[in-house]
Amino acid sequence: MDKLPIELIQRIFTLLDYRPLASAAKVCRSWRRLSDQEELWKSLYKKRWGSTKAAKVGLDISASQSWKSAYEIQDRWDRVGEEMTIVREGNDYFLAQKGLLLRFLGSRSSKTKDVRPKCATPVPRQDTNPRKRATNCSESGVRSSAPGLLDKLIHFVADMDYEHRRLSKRAHVLDQP
Repeated sequence: MDKLPIELIQRIFTLLDYRPLASAAKVCRSWRRLSDQEELWKSLYKKRWGSTKAAKVGLDISASQSWKSAYEIQDRWDRVGEEMTIVREGNDYFLAQKGLLLRFLGSRSSKTKDVRPKCATPVPRQDTNPRKRATNCSESGVRSSAPGLLDKLIHFVADMDYEHRRLSKRAHVLDQP
């Protein structure tokens, strides 16, 4: 592989999709460097999401972010994050996607208790690793205690999301004739 011209390797990399390119990056250091080139990831981004979206993203990419990270973020958003919200039910917070409660996140209740909410079973992910598979909320007993920093952050984000949706609905009703 050392004898292959760099130009040929670069040309082959432009024909690869995201997953094979990520695999090729694991072959050796020189392939890793070649697979991390900005123009390559920009081209992959344009192929998948179009030139218009790539142009918008290009304006937002700073020196600290790369086209590769923009691609990974957009890919993760498409696979996992779309329509995902934090839902507040009384003092309890849940992660929800497309109307299904996926996971219990915590509670504002100051008592320590064993919380086993009944949630809908999420669509199983494609991971083969059992530790990474999504689980049913009722199967994962979560111990709730005095709120730590993460709990406070979840509560803050959920409250802001709740208020935003409430105000958006109100503004929509006021805008109608």
